[in-house]
Amino acid sequence: VDLQALGEQQITVDCDVIQADGGTRTASITGGWVALHDCLRWMEARQMASVAKVLKDHVAAISCGIHDGQPVLDLDYLEDSSAGTDANFVMTGKGGIVEIQGTAEGEPF
Repeated sequence: VDLQALGEQQITVDCDVIQADGGTRTASITGGWVALHDCLRWMEARQMASVAKVLKDHVAAISCGIHDGQPVLDLDYLEDSSAGTDANFVMTGKGGIVEIQGTAEGEPF
């Protein structure tokens, strides 16, 4: 987000998790970005902001792990809580890495 392009306006993105499972953090990141984009489009329609100027890139996140010896994408709670290893990836639309977080459970992976 280019804060100078946003100007004196403030946008708050708040993510409430309705059903907690292994993918809530990554879903909140992706959903928060979609909500921000939608808000900026609403503002742009009212000539309050320019989406192209404010947003520098897209952002999305996903979780993955090894559950029962099989690779799994977008782990749910059961898979996440019993995975041998799991990781979260947050990246930009241009392939830039925002964050990588990984954990081995019980044994090194």
